[in-house]
Amino acid sequence: TNGLDGGDAETSFHFGPPNQGWLPVAGDWNGDGSQSVGLYDPANGLFCLRNRLDDGWDVDYEIFFGPKDSKMLPLAGDWEATGRSSVGLYDPETGEFHLRLTEGCESEKVFSFGPKNLQAWPFSVVWF
Repeated sequence: TNGLDGGDAETSFHFGPPNQGWLPVAGDWNGDGSQSVGLYDPANGLFCLRNRLDDGWDVDYEIFFGPKDSKMLPLAGDWEATGRSSVGLYDPETGEFHLRLTEGCESEKVFSFGPKNLQAWPFSVVWF
């Protein structure tokens, strides 16, 4: 939905394989100022990101990041203030964040924040 007042969704579409355990993530992957969607497959550490909000399985970016068969949770943010979101992972068992930095690079920033064994889902905040 485009508002915070509840009601029906303005946009609905299908993306990704159903019932496969993939996890959702949202970010501005192409720097156009609009958030779009992505999926993370914890079985093989694959992020599938797209720049449109419509039906289909067309993927704009495929990024392998993180270990296979992981219990880490996906997140996204503009870690380097470039205007484009990058992917990251949060490990609730250790309290560590693993953030993928510059596009096309395998560099990452790892740090701990908060308690270990946290049961809450991390999220990205967009400031206006």
